[in-house]
Amino acid sequence: MINILKIEEFSKFVRTHSIFLTNKMIQKMKLRLSRVNIGLKSFAVFIIALGYSATPLFAQNNGESLFKANCAACHSTTSKKLVGPGLEGIQTKRSKEWLYKWIQNSQELVASGDKDAIAIFEEYNKIVMPAQAVTNEEIDLMLEYIANPPVSAVPSSNATSDNSIPVVKETPLWVPILAIVVLLFIIVMLNMVYKSLYQIAASKNNN
Repeated sequence: MINILKIEEFSKFVRTHSIFLTNKMIQKMKLRLSRVNIGLKSFAVFIIALGYSATPLFAQNNGESLFKANCAACHSTTSKKLVGPGLEGIQTKRSKEWLYKWIQNSQELVASGDKDAIAIFEEYNKIVMPAQAVTNEEIDLMLEYIANPPVSAVPSSNATSDNSIPVVKETPLWVPILAIVVLLFIIVMLNMVYKSLYQIAASKNNN
């Protein structure tokens, strides 16, 4: 990565020794800086895209913690019934608006005369599902987690006790964010140098 201090030193050098620079030299320097700038901007776009690709993973992790805190005592992410029904494929069975109402206050939905709510309430022996103090956005995260639960690593029957399951380490979200901040700072510095060269060239042309 380009050293930020060297960019500052180069900028000072250009301003101090501008008298010795010919227009041809300035144009070459501007061209090179422009290419570096374009390359850095392209790399910044790549890093930003990489950060966006990490968003579903962040949502899944957040959804998992919300699910475990609010739902896991009575529900599974599979079709297996616990106290309440298994939630596998719940997104295709019910609309989001219905799920919001049911999760936030199931008894209010039952009292409204909703046929699906009444049927579920009666099927599970009229066990009251506690109202959950969660927002629609938090429910979306839990639904995302239910739709894409982490795959459990199951060792094969012929695996020996010496074999270990490889653990894939995830890159922390702050890494691409920090990289973007550094790249943007470098781009700003390069633009300052480019502006200095432009001003020097304009001054020489006027003279």
